Amino acid sequence: MQLSRFIFLVTLLIALVAGSLKGAEPPSVLILYDNTTAHPDLQPNWGFAAQVLYRGHTILFDSGTKPDVLAANMRTLGVDPAAFEAGIFTHPHQDHLGGLAAVTQSRPNLTVYFLDTFPATTFTAAESLGAKPVRVTASRQIAPGLHSTGIVAGDPSEQALVIDTPQGLVVLVGCSHPGIAKMVEAAQRVKPGAPIRLVAGGFHMLKDSQEQIRSVVARLRELGVQSVMATHCTGEAAIAHFREVYGDRFLNGGAATRIPLD
Repeated sequence: MQLSRFIFLVTLLIALVAGSLKGAEPPSVLILYDNTTAHPDLQPNWGFAAQVLYRGHTILFDSGTKPDVLAANMRTLGVDPAAFEAGIFTHPHQDHLGGLAAVTQSRPNLTVYFLDTFPATTFTAAESLGAKPVRVTASRQIAPGLHSTGIVAGDPSEQALVIDTPQGLVVLVGCSHPGIAKMVEAAQRVKPGAPIRLVAGGFHMLKDSQEQIRSVVARLRELGVQSVMATHCTGEAAIAHFREVYGDRFLNGGAATRIPLD
């Protein structure tokens, strides 16, 4: 067995044992699906998905593109799809919705939070998998301490998940088609005055010019964003600039990355 694989498996075992001794896993966000991986045992693929563990709740955030890739990554990470109590989906693109079947096969009647702006076919497809869609318009609570921003207008419109932690808000985004600054501004309206501890996910800056990238990064600094984890559709040029500006407050992403929330 390669040393890196051995270390990964030992670390995973320690985490599982520690969680069982405490009676519950510590609050965290675990990236299940991304264009890159933080460990070679996981499959990279275009798309994004994460598991959110918070205050006794287990939430699915998007589901990536391919059910088989999501299922394989969950098995490797020791994530039980039957444990998800709900899913929140940022926007109706295949790279965020396509893997849903990997969860509904084990967790029928899963409540899924879709924006009211999603196409009718998206609701029909989810229902055919056994999921139960809930329409979202304005900001709403998904579980205590977890809120949707509601509709952030764009092409397409999106929602983000806002996680209230003692150190500030953690904002999870899918692709940020409306603009990452608009997503953060919507998150701030969920809990006015709260600091933005971290923004993580896809920032959709693949085609932005250097001038546009600098402007967006500057705007996030103005909004008080303390740390960023820019992944998925952000683009290498934007990621490089975020890393330069944020320094050690730029966090690397990829499937298998876990973000502690406590």
